Amino acid sequence: MKTSKLVPFACALAIGSLTCAVVNAATPVVQAPEASQQAVLALINNLAQSRAAGRGLLEADLRAKTQIRNEAVVDGRTFMGDTSVGPVKVSSSIGPAGAEDTDLVMRFSGACVHREFVREHLQLKDVVWTSPPDDPAPTIGYAYFTGGSAVTLFFDATGTRCLTAVRMEPEAVLRQQLQRSRSTPAHPQSPG
Repeated sequence: MKTSKLVPFACALAIGSLTCAVVNAATPVVQAPEASQQAVLALINNLAQSRAAGRGLLEADLRAKTQIRNEAVVDGRTFMGDTSVGPVKVSSSIGPAGAEDTDLVMRFSGACVHREFVREHLQLKDVVWTSPPDDPAPTIGYAYFTGGSAVTLFFDATGTRCLTAVRMEPEAVLRQQLQRSRSTPAHPQSPG
């Protein structure tokens, strides 16, 4: 496993927003083995297909994959629990049950899924999100479209370049946000 002396951080999804903070600066970042990184990408693609097929299938798919169930509903978001993909921990939440087209937010901790590995395997090119200049834990987001879902992958922009969060939503939602952002200098999307 590769390690980095760069500053790691942890993210917490609370009441629909992703909050990140610097963790002990002496803690090295451990890169996940290639097989685990590939398994994370397969999980993301599988859940993108499930999200596009409807909330019921997405919930069933997440329940089948969740190893630690601690379902809770906060402000309409259903927090599904945690699963591990090798040394990578994945926590998921689904948007409000009444939403016509649901979204899924996943956050990652543990070993690092590296941005260059993901970009190479998913052929990511366009940046669709950059944190505001005053963000204490800046991220950069790349998007791709698959099977009716827009998938935005958020990576640490402070040096580790680790995957911190994924947001999945209907393609039309992200396309509209991107179109609006071209006409205004706003940040089109945040992890949620």
